Amino acid sequence: MIYLDANVFVLASLNNEERGDRARTLLRDVQSGELEAASSTLTFDELVWAVKKHRTLEDSVLAGEAFLNMPRLNLVAATGDILASALLSMKKYRLDPRDSIHLASAMSAGAKALVSADRHFDRVREVKRKDITELTQPLSSSRFCCNEEPSRLYLSLRLLRWSISHGSSRHFPSVLRCSRNHTPVWGQED
Repeated sequence: MIYLDANVFVLASLNNEERGDRARTLLRDVQSGELEAASSTLTFDELVWAVKKHRTLEDSVLAGEAFLNMPRLNLVAATGDILASALLSMKKYRLDPRDSIHLASAMSAGAKALVSADRHFDRVREVKRKDITELTQPLSSSRFCCNEEPSRLYLSLRLLRWSISHGSSRHFPSVLRCSRNHTPVWGQED
């Protein structure tokens, strides 16, 4: 079991560079069942806020729906026990409140690794931080199609809107592919 910090989802949604590719690869591996993963319900807030800040309210709602409907992702509720554990982590490791909640959630889920871009988790003894680059390979440019620039494709959450309107809302925008009619879509094959 690995624990996914919110920045994995934010990178997958907004980053058009190698780290974003790796985040999408990691989320694809979770969706397919190759990796068992958990994240906090707090991740929803962080993801939706980041997408709203950098895109639109509509795109942030779509990202939130995709997160909530992501197959095989175990969500850890931010309960009173999690918050109490988070306070202890704040004192022990001098972490910010949100990061302390993520750490407490990772420990509660029994995660062997906490996947995060945040290096301050390196101070933590209970769960080892892994950078996204340690777990994935970037997507190759051959995964893109339709004669568009890759950065334009995976920055556009409008593709998720297309996917939802065509009945595949259970797929997080983790992988780009072309459908049979060469329309770029997120998620799994038709």
